Amino acid sequence: MKVFLVRVLAVFSLLTLLSTNSFAMAATEKPFLWRITSQDATVYLLGSLHAATIDMYPLPAPLYKAFDESNYLVVEIDINKIDAQTQMVAIQKHGLYADGSRIDQHISKESWQKLKDYLKSRKMSEAMMLGMKPWLINLTVTVGEFTRLGYDTSLGIDQHFLNRAAGKPIISLETLDGQMKVLAGASDKEQESNLVVTLDSVEEMGEMMTTMRTLWQQGDADALYDAIKVDSESYPDFEKQWEALLDTRNISMAKKIKSYMASDATYFVIVGALHLGGKNGLLSLLGKQGYAVTQVLN
Repeated sequence: MKVFLVRVLAVFSLLTLLSTNSFAMAATEKPFLWRITSQDATVYLLGSLHAATIDMYPLPAPLYKAFDESNYLVVEIDINKIDAQTQMVAIQKHGLYADGSRIDQHISKESWQKLKDYLKSRKMSEAMMLGMKPWLINLTVTVGEFTRLGYDTSLGIDQHFLNRAAGKPIISLETLDGQMKVLAGASDKEQESNLVVTLDSVEEMGEMMTTMRTLWQQGDADALYDAIKVDSESYPDFEKQWEALLDTRNISMAKKIKSYMASDATYFVIVGALHLGGKNGLLSLLGKQGYAVTQVLN
């Protein structure tokens, strides 16, 4: 199940979702927000929930205060600037078989049957999946399940602040093509394995999301990371993907955030919550650079 969740988190960079049950944060809990400071600059670093439900709003007051104080909004990707044509080009490049082959020619009979059984149970067409690579089918299945459970990417925290930018300059840390390249970079075997794990795990989403919701509400970046971290012994083939999906991207993000610290401006940076915790997370990487890293309290 953890492999499936990491894939989800990566795609929405990818999804750190909340349960629909009683989202509102108590005043005594800590927001998933940190302040990173140098001599002249300040960066607010917020772990994002890229899809959620309407009852999560309004967000805790410190998030809005930090946003209002900031000169720039920084997100993984400014999705408001990505049109349908750009999305389609990226999907065709990274998610579809260019040689005209079909998914059932690239995965085992057992995996294909499992996918067909799932599609039948959800009254979905096999035809729409035939030209997709396993990672894109994985994403399609996952998004469909989250939608079925009531989650909405248009209600994600990053989207919420993009909608509130009102002329505030917006900076993207990554590109859509770059993110898809990471997702498509897994081997055929790894992609098939991840798809099977997803299909086997769809009924368990709610339980894991509840755990993640609790840790996000508690503002515990390391515990959230540990809860989702893939067990390399159980899933040895996924260790390389984990590095590509998180560790390598964290290093790149940290370098860009470091460049902001040389200015005299204030930046409000939003990335997926899983990027913050762990020994290779942004909080650790930035702390090792000598910056003061403190969690913002209610």
